[in-house]
Amino acid sequence: MPSPIKILKVSVESTSIVKPKYAGNLPTTTPHVPLSVFDKVTYDMHIASIYAFRAPTPPNSVMQNGLTRVFSEYREFAGRLGEDAEGNPVILLNDEGVRFVEAGLVLTFVRPEHVKPIINLFNYFLCYNIIESYPCTPLGLGLSSSSTCPKTGPASRHQWIPLWTGRCHFKPSSALLSLHPEVHGVAELLGQVQLTRFACGSLVVGFTSHHRVADAHAASNFLIAWSLATRGLDVSLAVHDRCTFFTPRLPPLLEEFEHRGVEFAPKNQFAAEKADPLKDNIVVHKAHFTKEFLTKLKARASAGASKPYSTFESLMAHLWRVVTKARRLHESETTHVRISVNGRRRMNPRLPDEYFGNVVLWAYPPPPPAKVREVVDSPLRYAAELIRDAVARVNDAYFKSFIDLASSGVVDKEELVPTADADKWVLCPNVDVDGWLRLPSYDLDFGGGIFL
Repeated sequence: MPSPIKILKVSVESTSIVKPKYAGNLPTTTPHVPLSVFDKVTYDMHIASIYAFRAPTPPNSVMQNGLTRVFSEYREFAGRLGEDAEGNPVILLNDEGVRFVEAGLVLTFVRPEHVKPIINLFNYFLCYNIIESYPCTPLGLGLSSSSTCPKTGPASRHQWIPLWTGRCHFKPSSALLSLHPEVHGVAELLGQVQLTRFACGSLVVGFTSHHRVADAHAASNFLIAWSLATRGLDVSLAVHDRCTFFTPRLPPLLEEFEHRGVEFAPKNQFAAEKADPLKDNIVVHKAHFTKEFLTKLKARASAGASKPYSTFESLMAHLWRVVTKARRLHESETTHVRISVNGRRRMNPRLPDEYFGNVVLWAYPPPPPAKVREVVDSPLRYAAELIRDAVARVNDAYFKSFIDLASSGVVDKEELVPTADADKWVLCPNVDVDGWLRLPSYDLDFGGGIFL
């Protein structure tokens, strides 16, 4: 009878609350920070991310000390959401702290006949010593079931953490989700950290944060600052002023751009929408595009264009087309592509890259929405042009128009609510795009090199 196969599971070893540690006296700042118009219009949810590092990595105690130090500069994550005396939403700078989880791995034994169908079905897993040896594969970090590890031999002999589970839909497995703290039922916490140690000395850092505190750019700046503090280096200072940069114009230009139906929608209409059953059938897929493929794609998209399309524009156009085609929609249906746009470098005067908060709006192709037939049957350049034009319209004037409307009282008077919904915009027939290529997190290094 075949020997049982070893499966690795994450085991939580300790959980604590980490609070800021100040070098001198407590800061003499306001007890709270008001949410900006951009904070209030973004997603009301926690976002999770994981980062894998090769050995050597610093001990947990050193990383925890770095965390306490960096919280003295980024106090918002150690605070809580609340209201001021007038009932306005704020971040309370009360230093209540974040959850700090230390975890390791334990072995369980499973009969081969129970594991083999999973390996054959999904092909990609996270090996316990993946961080030492392996590149990214199309569906995640790890090897296919038919691959051979240069250190330990065929994949069938490995100890595994499955990345995905479910018979058809490649949903994140419970093992993958266990690499970061739970994001549901933790509304009072604005940040969480989990350090998971692997037997080879490698480390996975799981980080969750409330989106209304910081967008991806700001959260990346925080992580970089934490890594610098862990290494004993000076921490870059953040810009925390959430009011001065977003003052409405006098007089406000409320009709310059249409924001109803874009960032805002009527409360009754938004609440009346029923949950889409498709949200339980989302395929999670990681794809790798080679440099050669992207070069050819850009050339095809740019053929006949007065200005070449960027890698981002060309790839998004391609994905919009193939996803729409794969959905087998009727040619007369309409489809949107929705693209997150960072306003730091688009507003005039330009915001500091160190601004800590949210400065993101979304670009949409111009109305009316594109027909499926037009997206699928037209040359790639057609979709690339729609994407370029949509992003270009989200400029300084557009950001200031949004500030004018969001600050005018119209939102309360008309009972408008934010349209930001993590489920709505990724579901058929729409496509939602977030580009992380320019985020500063790619320099994240706790002392043993950048993450994989």
